[in-house]
Amino acid sequence: MATDIHAEHVGSMLRPPWLLTARAKHRAGQITEGEVRATEDRAAAENIAIQRSAGVTVFTDGEARRTNWMAGILESIGGMSPIETPAVTWHRADMAKGGYDPAAEELFGTVPVDRFLLEYDTERAGGFEPLRFVRPGAVVVLGAHLVEDAGP
Repeated sequence: MATDIHAEHVGSMLRPPWLLTARAKHRAGQITEGEVRATEDRAAAENIAIQRSAGVTVFTDGEARRTNWMAGILESIGGMSPIETPAVTWHRADMAKGGYDPAAEELFGTVPVDRFLLEYDTERAGGFEPLRFVRPGAVVVLGAHLVEDAGP
């Protein structure tokens, strides 16, 4: 059975070293706000060019203008304040083992939500086969981490 899958890139792209250097210089007072913004614009333009060359038809600036993926939410709420919390040791391997396969049919077919935000950032996430259980009308947003192989 043929399936029509629509996908768009919605996340960050790696910030080039020259952008990171410009941000460090700005923090140190060595370049102006305008200079760092021009550097971010250059990075955004290069990110769009990469997507165009890959055949992507809906573009993102790759979040070149953000310092990290949380910047937008932090700006919208006015920042964060530190609080005291107990020490916790997280073991990612213990938090989630395996892909979406074991829970896919029940999760994607019965959980009453409008959209699923799924991470496909490591091999642990498995393949896309479990998405066949997504009920009609539900939106799936995939967070994927793609790394270009620089070769030997």
